[in-house]
Amino acid sequence: MIRKILPYATGINLVIGLVLLNLATSYFPFWRLDLSRGKVHSLNQATVKIIKQIDDIISIKLYATEDLPPEAKPTADNLKTILKEMARVNPGKIKIEYLDPSKEEKVKEEALGLGIQPLQFSSVKSDKFEISQGYLGLVLGFGGKQEVVPVAGDVDNMEYILMSSLARLRRDKAIKIVLAETSQEEDGPGLLKRLLGKEYQLEEIKLEEDFKIASDAASLVILGYPKITEKGVEKIDQWIKAGKGLVVFASPIRVDSSMTAIKNEETGLGELLKKYGITIEQKLVTDQSSAIANFRTQNGAFLSQYPYWVQVRPENIDYSMPVTSGISNLLLPWVSPVGANGEAKNWLWSSQMVRTTSDFSDLAPDMVKRIDGKSERVGLAAINMKGVKLAVVGNSDFVNDQFVYNSQQNLGLALNLIDYLSANSELLSIRSKNLTANPLRQIDDKTKSLIKTINLAAPMIMLGIIWVINQVNRRRKNENWARKTR
Repeated sequence: MIRKILPYATGINLVIGLVLLNLATSYFPFWRLDLSRGKVHSLNQATVKIIKQIDDIISIKLYATEDLPPEAKPTADNLKTILKEMARVNPGKIKIEYLDPSKEEKVKEEALGLGIQPLQFSSVKSDKFEISQGYLGLVLGFGGKQEVVPVAGDVDNMEYILMSSLARLRRDKAIKIVLAETSQEEDGPGLLKRLLGKEYQLEEIKLEEDFKIASDAASLVILGYPKITEKGVEKIDQWIKAGKGLVVFASPIRVDSSMTAIKNEETGLGELLKKYGITIEQKLVTDQSSAIANFRTQNGAFLSQYPYWVQVRPENIDYSMPVTSGISNLLLPWVSPVGANGEAKNWLWSSQMVRTTSDFSDLAPDMVKRIDGKSERVGLAAINMKGVKLAVVGNSDFVNDQFVYNSQQNLGLALNLIDYLSANSELLSIRSKNLTANPLRQIDDKTKSLIKTINLAAPMIMLGIIWVINQVNRRRKNENWARKTR
């Protein structure tokens, strides 16, 4: 009997193993193996830590239409998974209620009263164009306060949105930051300001006047390269010495809509930063590692690689800095070199195929010289956290809406910096947790030609080696056959 069963033992063991595995995954539904970089498909450790520390009931009401269209269903499913995992971490404190406004009129009125509006979806069914409506939003309640979170279909990091909303509910008073913007462009940092307004108590000032920085603010953010009086420089210096945060997105070279560069006057801000080991040169960086730009001329539009739009790649990012968590690709347009010495250090650099220039009378793409040969890479951002809280990036345009929409990690980096210097860094790793594209490392033309030659020659060489091995084996077989027939 045993002999009859033995040939089938492997198959039987496999079936038993699959049954047991199925039972285990049914009993423990949240077991999962997350092999992605940064663990983007499981709760961040910061999220787990925050949830475990909660000592009061968090009520979460999810308003979601059951039969959402295909384009919105992944977002809803992802949101439900995150909520279930949060409840699993602290089941006694997190209470989740699922409601469908499309089924009950009372629930629908409740959702509308909270500000959760129905989303419109267009689709083609049975060769007909149809528009449908669906609800997807939630309300968090904690300590007698509540936060409404409308959910759009293009949300990338729902975990961060949930945890930042929870952080606001738990906080007795919103952290205040002061924003000083020197230029009022149409395509300015609108999205950055909206997000800062949600996360912080945001106050805007002008540094050109006899300004006052709110004493209860955590940090000052400067966009541009403002004209500051000697008295104003002293105020900012005292601010830094008091241990408050200063973030400077500096543009000593301003580029207007006609692609003409204008050198901003040295105002005292540069001298102040030198005092803390950071220097900003009134030059522009051109880099072979650059982005593709869309230019419009009288003859039409065309795409061209534009060396003045520097693409910062992973090998030129200091990942020991918390602010660079999850950042793998940045676009810094018309960026100036930033040096660091003493207690300050660089944390973003150009590639080695780079040139700095003071001749920027014409920034048209056909006027940019080709960059050949390696050189020392150039610092593009610096930080000093030794007794002070000061960070500088050699450009302010990178947070404008135009560049944020093309390179969303620009926005993530700016928010990370402001959080880090405003003592609000517990959510940094959660915000940066998303799927990122890792671009290939840039190499020079000689190395490219060598690799191309090797790729062309390698198959021929391998075929030659295989032919030689076959010939040797055939000769040995013939010799052995000859010996046996003698």
